[in-house]
Amino acid sequence: MKLDSFFVFLQTLEKAQIPLLVIAFVVLWFLKLDLFKLLDFFHQRKVRDLKTLVESLDNHHLSDSLKFAVQEKIEAELFYRSYGIFVSKPYREALIKLNKKNPLDAEWFRLKRAYPYAVVDIDGNLSFKVTKFDKFMTYIVDILSWALIAIGFVFLAISGMANILSVLGYNEMLIREYLSIKIISVSLLSMLLGLFLNWTSWSKRSALKLKDLKT
Repeated sequence: MKLDSFFVFLQTLEKAQIPLLVIAFVVLWFLKLDLFKLLDFFHQRKVRDLKTLVESLDNHHLSDSLKFAVQEKIEAELFYRSYGIFVSKPYREALIKLNKKNPLDAEWFRLKRAYPYAVVDIDGNLSFKVTKFDKFMTYIVDILSWALIAIGFVFLAISGMANILSVLGYNEMLIREYLSIKIISVSLLSMLLGLFLNWTSWSKRSALKLKDLKT
């Protein structure tokens, strides 16, 4: 009797997966602007041929203004190769300054994630533009992502336990249901979507951690 009640609970929990998946997709749509920032973050300009650029600086036929632009390009490429961030000189200097002043908090991996929210003013001061609403949405995404991961993990564990129970001969029809490809597929999808949702908040979470640091 207790085992049947347990399976009823599992069926109820299974039905809750679909609404959670729908909510997750709605949140993803709502955060589409942040996703575009992330895509832009991971698809910055391709690394140019630095050797050609460096050699061009020795070309006496180039104007000083063009040489200045080439020098800036070289420095930007070197910075990108070192830290994975393609930015102009004011941003490079501000990021380096923040990292130098706060080496433990402003680590480069965190600066790279938070860069889409970085702003440098006319005096070269770096800040990260995140609001209370951004903070609230980060909490929502974290809760939803971990809920999806947990539910997916639970059903994968149940599928494994169902395999053991089937050997013992308990309620064969229900056992087969929880061993089905549908249950395993939805469980994996739930976990993957949860991980993806969690990944989308990395940038905003890093910006929130850095917003109170001073350069």
